[in-house]
Amino acid sequence: MINQTKTTAIQFEQYRQLLSVNNRTLITSSIMAVILCYWQREVTDPIILKGWLALILGINLARVVIGFYYRQVPTVDLQEIQKRLKTFRIGVVAASVIWGATSLLMFPTNNIEQQMLLLYMLTGFSAGSFYSYSIDFISAIAYTPVSYTHLDVYKRQLFYWARWQ
Repeated sequence: MINQTKTTAIQFEQYRQLLSVNNRTLITSSIMAVILCYWQREVTDPIILKGWLALILGINLARVVIGFYYRQVPTVDLQEIQKRLKTFRIGVVAASVIWGATSLLMFPTNNIEQQMLLLYMLTGFSAGSFYSYSIDFISAIAYTPVSYTHLDVYKRQLFYWARWQ
């Protein structure tokens, strides 16, 4: 019983801390997404930019709404807290997948400046996720490998294509 009480207290604090940084991280992510689309407008198809931007803004909006609901309806039930933590983590992974997709969708092979911009943004978001979500190891760690997997796939395709030319 004491262990369950400690587990509940720890997970409640994780959940509370994650909710406290949620809006700031999502607003920053949304602003950076708009800036990225603006910078990429000349080297990336507008349909891809609009689709990607709609996805990232939609995910961020859903995460804000869920976070707002969770703050309005607090709970101390362990199972409910675990469910909410899982939902939060799924949102983090979904956002990292969409951010990682920039490596496949917006990575021009002939424009080193745009490539560096994308790499800096992904690196910055990875560092930011470690800082913002450090209270929850799973959320902090999940962001980086998922967002960089796309870049690795792109790099391997590029090397494979170059080898056969």
